[in-house]
Amino acid sequence: MLAFSCIFGVFHLFVALGVKAYGLIRDGRVADAVGDAFLWYFLIVGLGLLLGGDFLFAGAPEIGKWLAIIGAGGIVLLPVFTGKGAGKAVGLWKLYGITNYLADILSYARLFALCLAGTVIAQVFNTIAALFGSSLIGIVLFIIVVVIAHVFNFLLSGLGAFVHAIRLQYVEFFGKFFEGKGTPFQPFMKNTKYVIIVKEEN
Repeated sequence: MLAFSCIFGVFHLFVALGVKAYGLIRDGRVADAVGDAFLWYFLIVGLGLLLGGDFLFAGAPEIGKWLAIIGAGGIVLLPVFTGKGAGKAVGLWKLYGITNYLADILSYARLFALCLAGTVIAQVFNTIAALFGSSLIGIVLFIIVVVIAHVFNFLLSGLGAFVHAIRLQYVEFFGKFFEGKGTPFQPFMKNTKYVIIVKEEN
C-alpha cells in the first residue's frame, strides 16, 4: 500500500507537469517546457528505477542511471544555452528542486497512513467490544459498542480522506502549474469613491 501510494503520487505529479508543459508550449516556450517538465520525467523515472533495482526488472538500474544522468544533465545545461547572464547558472538551482519533488512524492504516503490508522482504530474498537464476554449482556454490549465505534471510525476516516486529498490536490498538484492570474474580483455594489451632491432649488 505504501508503494502504491508513492506510485500514485508520481503519476499525479506527472499529470501536473504535463499540464505545465502544455501551458508553456501553448505560450511558445518550448525550451522551458523541456527544462521544467520533460527532463524531470527522465530524472524522476531514472531515480525510481535505480531505487527499485533488479527487483523491478533485469537491467533497471542501468537504464535508470542513464535516464537520471540525461534528466539531471539537461536540467543543468539547458539554461546555459537558453539563459542570459546569471540565468545561465539557474539550472543548478532547478536541480536542487529534486528535494521538493521527493518530499511531494513522500507526501502521498499519508494515503497509506490513513488506511493504516483506520485499520488499527477498528481493531482497537473490536478488542474493547469483546471485553464484555460472551454472555447475553456481553453480546448486546458488543453490538452496541461495535456499531457506535465503527460509525465514528467511518466518519473520522471520511473526514481525513477529504482533508488530506484536498491538500494533495491544491499543494502538490496545483503547485506545479497553477499561476495566480486573471481579473481581480469586483463585487456588484455601489461605487462611493466619488459622490456628487446635487442641491434641489425650492
